[in-house]
Amino acid sequence: MTRTTSKEPEISKRKKIARRQFLRFLAGSPLLTAASAGTIANLLAASSHQALAQSYDALRGAKVAVDADGIISAPSQALDVFEFAPAAKKVLFDAGAPTHWGYLESGVDGNVTRDANHTAYAKYNIRVQRLIDARKIDTSVKIFGETWGSPIFCCPVSSLGAYNPEAGVAVARVAGKRKHQMILSTVDNASIADVNKAHGWPAWFMLYPTDDWSVTQALVQRAESAGSPAIVLTVDRQGGRNTQDMFLARRLDKRDCTACHQPGAFANEVVRKSNFSGIDVSKVTNLYGTGMTWDFVDRLRAIAKGKLLLKGIMTGEDAKESLRHGVDGLIVSNHGGRAEESGQATIGACRRRISRCIWAALPRRSNSTSRRRRPT
Repeated sequence: MTRTTSKEPEISKRKKIARRQFLRFLAGSPLLTAASAGTIANLLAASSHQALAQSYDALRGAKVAVDADGIISAPSQALDVFEFAPAAKKVLFDAGAPTHWGYLESGVDGNVTRDANHTAYAKYNIRVQRLIDARKIDTSVKIFGETWGSPIFCCPVSSLGAYNPEAGVAVARVAGKRKHQMILSTVDNASIADVNKAHGWPAWFMLYPTDDWSVTQALVQRAESAGSPAIVLTVDRQGGRNTQDMFLARRLDKRDCTACHQPGAFANEVVRKSNFSGIDVSKVTNLYGTGMTWDFVDRLRAIAKGKLLLKGIMTGEDAKESLRHGVDGLIVSNHGGRAEESGQATIGACRRRISRCIWAALPRRSNSTSRRRRPT
């Protein structure tokens, strides 16, 4: 097993940058691609005599031609996950879609919170154990009765159709093959039914509830009818935001964006969002449910047949309140620093505030493995 331990801030620049780069991908990126997740899984699935072994003979490394700018042109050329970002940026800019890149890259305001999510990991080391027979690596984890290939899962990302015509279906297909769970956004272009089919086992459904309860109910029923075992209510996107990097990229975009983004009523906003197909949204004025309170959580808990999680909890007080309202799990999140400029990193909130408050609130029994409604 491994666990993180706090350390002194005097970290060498080289180590700090390396750790920041690695954990920036895992925790700060708005999109963990199925391709990159598969690359990690391929390494771990190597035959026993190759398990994580590395040769120092440079001639054994594949000689791959890259462009003059050093950017890869195919996923198979990547040496690590960080090579995907510049490649994606190049593809989108060459396609004349800089705003699509800006959408993924942007935090809000000065990107303070987005960057804090990344750099905060430099304060933690990974505690390792030796002599455990590295030929038998098992990265699987069990969550709510599901067995995942690893703790890595694909976070919800809206409008994946901007990057692949199959949208969430493309991610689901590869994620499912590698036994990675994924959470589908309400406003992805693919439907939850199609995603679950491509995934091979039910994905979780991230809920933007809107401000019309009848629409909320319809979305939950649609996800559950498709087999999704968990509803993930997003509570960290209730205010406005200034995604400055996206707006700067928009200045470089020469396309007519109204071809896809139709102004006007809410129905125009979701006309290409399959999860809203056939649902009457004429009374909806807001996607995110800006008027939500804990009473809304109670109401949602009453209709959700499966697990209910809250995505966006950042304080111990809210974590304890979640327990009181029957929530099954929490996703500590500030929306990737894309919805608030609090300056709080998620790893810090999880370690210092939320975990302590939850453990203090949990009922104790003589059998330490018995916990009632222990959030995941």
